[in-house]
Amino acid sequence: MGTSVNHPSPRTTGWTAVAAGYAHKEIPAARVATEIWRAARGEDGFSGALESSLLFKCYKAVQSATTAESAINSIRSTVLKDQNNTIVAELAVRAVPVAFSQPGTAHLSWRKHLFSQITDYFASRDASGYVGAGRFANVTELANFKKKVRQHVVNAVGTLANDPKTAKEWVSFVRQAVSKVTG
Repeated sequence: MGTSVNHPSPRTTGWTAVAAGYAHKEIPAARVATEIWRAARGEDGFSGALESSLLFKCYKAVQSATTAESAINSIRSTVLKDQNNTIVAELAVRAVPVAFSQPGTAHLSWRKHLFSQITDYFASRDASGYVGAGRFANVTELANFKKKVRQHVVNAVGTLANDPKTAKEWVSFVRQAVSKVTG
């Protein structure tokens, strides 16, 4: 038997707005994505982890890698050296295979898929509670909805053309990306 526990989102005003999106079909996926990121900004330590020099180093690792495997190994090595693993760093690893499977430049693809993975992480904390009794008749409907939410984030972050060269520029990029998603 596994001992994994699903930790729900806190019952703050921001996460209550997200929950309303899971409960009501008339609220579009794009709006739910916006509310997820608005609520996430209030998560303890989240903005700092996303804007951290560690995440910038992960970005640079993907940029210099020629394969998904080398990017993953480089990110894991970076996290180990920094001794600062976070859920955001774990999601950075998850974004690598998708980034390398897309046409174009892997590190630019990685950025938008990092934001997509983070979005999915937050949506997964609570959305399953709305299957059957809420917005989603079944798990397939939930999966399709979450895909639309992620795609909104990918599209929004994908419009940003800047390519951060320093940790300070990374912070600026992250803030622009969050602003783009939150409207």
